[in-house]
Amino acid sequence: MRRVTIVGLSVLVVAYGAVAYGGIAGTLHDFSGESWSGGQICLPCHVPHNAQTYGDGSSMILWNHELTDETFTMYADFATERPDRDQDTTPGGPSKLCLSCHDGATALDAYGGGPDPPSEFMDPAGGKVLGTDLRNDHPIGIQYPADGTSGYHDASTLTDVKLVNWGGKTNRVECTSCHEPHSDDFVKFLRKDNGGSALCLECHDK
Repeated sequence: MRRVTIVGLSVLVVAYGAVAYGGIAGTLHDFSGESWSGGQICLPCHVPHNAQTYGDGSSMILWNHELTDETFTMYADFATERPDRDQDTTPGGPSKLCLSCHDGATALDAYGGGPDPPSEFMDPAGGKVLGTDLRNDHPIGIQYPADGTSGYHDASTLTDVKLVNWGGKTNRVECTSCHEPHSDDFVKFLRKDNGGSALCLECHDK
């Protein structure tokens, strides 16, 4: 019985990996053609063993990349004008993982403990580098408005936007709320075609 269970789990893992691989291959998140990647697609971000963890020891989705240690300026309006909206003072959770490449200061090839020193950085062209001043970007690290808040759809009605739970926090808007890093079916790794502002209107009732 145990052998059957292990085989079944192995098939599941392989199947998941195949789906993720197929989504990333050929996209801007596919670094297999870079000399520093060793031909790997997944390894620059994920590792099957000895992954990094949060400070409390909890999982970081098998994370293998160096975490950004930059100081970020967050979108401030909610923190000052809407005290009912809990907002992080610095990126955390999945957004910090994204910024570990998109901050423009942490090297792409800084994964798995090497190389030393890292040398390959994100191309700033086309808005790929967000920098450390996030005040001109959509808020991240913020709690989605409570059900019934004017101007927003009820969280239970969201179908393509993904609210994130991490570190004991629930219904957070993070980078991965609008972006799916493992699939570029829609431009800029969006979770949905934003024609007619369709993705925006998932949350905003305008």
